[in-house]
Amino acid sequence: MSCRFVEKNCGFQIRSKVTSFTLIDVCIAIGLRLAGEKVDLQKESSESQLRSLFGSNRVIVTMIYEDLVKRVNDCIVVDFCKLYIQLGLSEFLLPNTKGTVFSGLFSLVDNQFGELCKYNWGDIVYEYLVRSLCKAASSI
Repeated sequence: MSCRFVEKNCGFQIRSKVTSFTLIDVCIAIGLRLAGEKVDLQKESSESQLRSLFGSNRVIVTMIYEDLVKRVNDCIVVDFCKLYIQLGLSEFLLPNTKGTVFSGLFSLVDNQFGELCKYNWGDIVYEYLVRSLCKAASSI
């Protein structure tokens, strides 16, 4: 069976049939909001307290998981929750094959912890999904 991603139609072509999906389809399917402030995944997080917990330049999901396990009994509850949310965003909403955590998520979770609901998560997840599918299709 032949399958490829068709970017202009935002869908997959399987044999000769294109199955499309839209931003609304993705948001409804996974329950994300469509309105709110834009999420900047590339924003530097040099002043983030969460980011400073990890010494290396590149943070991967397993590093966050290991830190959570290490801190489970002796961590401030708010810090533990921030790390857990960081893990969830990186592992479930915006995963990648290398397990890399986007820099912009650190400052977002750290500085806007109580206001994460004001962001347009649906848009960023949809854009990331489309970009990932295009990249995967072009590498086949």
